[in-house]
Amino acid sequence: MDATDQESEDACLIEYTVNPAEPATHAVVEAVAAVSGTDAEELPSLYEFVETEALDQLVAPRISEVPRDDVTVQFTYCGKIVTVSGKTITVHPTGE
Repeated sequence: MDATDQESEDACLIEYTVNPAEPATHAVVEAVAAVSGTDAEELPSLYEFVETEALDQLVAPRISEVPRDDVTVQFTYCGKIVTVSGKTITVHPTGE
């Protein structure tokens, strides 16, 4: 896991680089847990917010193991806006 916290309220709260062997859904939960300062097991199930199998398939590397930079998925999870793009996950405040 490679996470970089941002200082500005307008910027993302965290940027998480996904390990190529890690499913995107696992990385989303880990990134949101890091931002929330909680254990990943304490967060609600991701499948209540997004179709997890579809998310993993949409952003999974192609056969050549090249990340899918041409696909971006954005959704709200645990009061945060989560953007999955290629091998990067960013977590933003919802502005509420």
